[in-house]
Amino acid sequence: MKKTCLIPAALLALFTLPAHAEPGAPRRMARYEIQVDGMSCPFCVRGLEKKLQALPGASNVHVDLATGLARLESRAAFPPESLDKAVRDAGFSPRAIHMDLRGTLQGPAEHPSLLLGTGEALTLAGGPEFRRLQAFVAGGTRAVVLKGRASRGAGGGWRLSVEGIEEAQP
Repeated sequence: MKKTCLIPAALLALFTLPAHAEPGAPRRMARYEIQVDGMSCPFCVRGLEKKLQALPGASNVHVDLATGLARLESRAAFPPESLDKAVRDAGFSPRAIHMDLRGTLQGPAEHPSLLLGTGEALTLAGGPEFRRLQAFVAGGTRAVVLKGRASRGAGGGWRLSVEGIEEAQP
């Protein structure tokens, strides 16, 4: 009798564990918001959604025709080039890309970059939290979650203006 009572209790405990307690579960999803120009109908929305859903690991893709915003999440951080290409391949122009992603800081505090899970580095330049970011680098903090706005630099490469930073939880 006692054994039968323990099994349902064990199952209940297993299914009520928080998601972050599961081995191998993502610790934090990368989030993106893209301001898109050129959409004029529901077919435009569907075409863009298909391109964004095709990105590896993309989930929760939603495109709003009225606001021109495309939102998505991913288990791994995408470089802005991937998002830019997906939007352009769908026939539209990305005006702004806002990112909330996890990565590893590298480089000197004067010219830091964020190493993404894909192995690509994103240059970090300016923004209201840039000085705080530099202090993180100087203090040896490496794993971070950044919020910012991605834009093309003068040389055509992408960079992230840092609008928020926090130390990543292990």
